[in-house]
Amino acid sequence: MKSIFLELSRLERTIQHEYATALRGFPVSPIEAHMLVELHLHGAMRAMDLAQRVNYTVTSFTPLIDRLVERGLIERRAHPEDRRAILIDLTDAGRALFPALAGALENAHKGVLQLMGQPGNAANSFVEKYAPAALVTGEPY
Repeated sequence: MKSIFLELSRLERTIQHEYATALRGFPVSPIEAHMLVELHLHGAMRAMDLAQRVNYTVTSFTPLIDRLVERGLIERRAHPEDRRAILIDLTDAGRALFPALAGALENAHKGVLQLMGQPGNAANSFVEKYAPAALVTGEPY
């Protein structure tokens, strides 16, 4: 009997691979790409809020921000109403990258959905095994 932990881990690796493949050639990792998406959709925000939006721990988030700042895709700036706070925002280069990046992420999303429909891989196996139980119990996830 496989544990749900190991099956989730395998599923996560499958999904990460799909996103990493779609983002090949871009100067960002999948998590960094999703950070840029959140900034594009919601505008400048505090690092803590951005970390929560991408489901990342705040304590390990600074290196990700540093890398995107070094690449010129985001910037730190003073919060206009709170002198203690710093806002993270897209730079012009980050905004310019967004249309192509959004297309690559959409391709990754479609790829994951395709995998879920193909028997014999981690995504499909997980869905086949656990989704029916969630539908029966009425739990959405």
